Amino acid sequence: MMNFLPVDEERSFSFTVRRTRKRKELEKELQNSEASVPLFYNEMRTEIRAIPFGDYLKRYIYVNSSMNGHFSEIPVKEYMRTIMDAFRENGVPASLENPDIRLATVTRRWLEQYSVGRETVLLLGFGLGMMPEEVDLFLMEALHDHRMHPDDPLEGICQYCFEHRYGWEKMQQLRDQFEKGQEGLEERLMRTQPADRLQSRRTIREDLELLTGLFRAEQEPAALRKTREWFGKLYASTGKKIVLESSGAIQREVTQADVERVFCPPVQKDRYGNLRISLQPGVKRELGDKRFTRLHQHLLLSGKKEPERYDLLTLGFYLQTGAEMNPDPAKRSEQFRHFMNPILEECGYGPVYEADPYECYLLIALASADPMETYNNVMEMALDRQGEGD
Repeated sequence: MMNFLPVDEERSFSFTVRRTRKRKELEKELQNSEASVPLFYNEMRTEIRAIPFGDYLKRYIYVNSSMNGHFSEIPVKEYMRTIMDAFRENGVPASLENPDIRLATVTRRWLEQYSVGRETVLLLGFGLGMMPEEVDLFLMEALHDHRMHPDDPLEGICQYCFEHRYGWEKMQQLRDQFEKGQEGLEERLMRTQPADRLQSRRTIREDLELLTGLFRAEQEPAALRKTREWFGKLYASTGKKIVLESSGAIQREVTQADVERVFCPPVQKDRYGNLRISLQPGVKRELGDKRFTRLHQHLLLSGKKEPERYDLLTLGFYLQTGAEMNPDPAKRSEQFRHFMNPILEECGYGPVYEADPYECYLLIALASADPMETYNNVMEMALDRQGEGD
């Protein structure tokens, strides 16, 4: 039987309450039980699960409406009706680009999906009348992604509209003005917003400043560039730490194989000597694509894949382990947050978020006697061993 949160916690729109309790319980087990790692892994399989985007959306509607009961027990049709009514009232279509999609179809899909694209969150922002902070929260916690990019044409215009409480029609107007180019911009704005009153003149000036700034913005959002820069710094620090721990002095260049050995136990090899990268279905969503295999490193270092939030967190986790970590296990998670949160903030992400299974996994591992050993032991247990003896 599902254990529901008290109503006051249910109304808080926070998924961290129950996860925090679970984390503290497991931290005690890791310090007191010989069977702590199997227990930890079993909790990853059964309790510490990824939260679907649809649940975030339901929770948001529940908190901001007069629904009664627990949000997970309310019929999907009620959530659909609330979303559709809000979209129609605010004059927002079912898609940014495709006018033929039915609102009922996409509404049900949003409520059932594990993940969506950034544009869907922006659309929901207009359809549900969100504040900019709420849109950012969805991007950071539901998508585990960057906040809105103010230097991206679409996201910069959307952010501006959310901040000024402008609706869908205004956003489309500004988007159309931007796509027509900078030449004659002020004249076009004067035609669409006659400056016969002080308020209109101020609006034209603000719109002009926004669009002119977007024309001058760099092609790449600053948050992506910062993420790449911080990944480079953390990866270099990881290499230095690996050499110091293995030889006591920086005497050689660290290879991708060296980094792989830190994050991937040696037993994860098949009979041909290749690293096994397949995880069991029960934890693949929570732990997959997080380990620094040689392939993962190659894609990141070659620019074929952009570093993400999880890459920064994994490297930061390793840098907070070993001889330099706080001797008090109870204080290590705060030390980790103190180290990572400014980096995540600079890259446009939210702070360490323990409702996310992988981030909770890192925090719990930090409370063990040997965090890296615990990290790797759980990863080893997560391996899909079907066909290993073939």
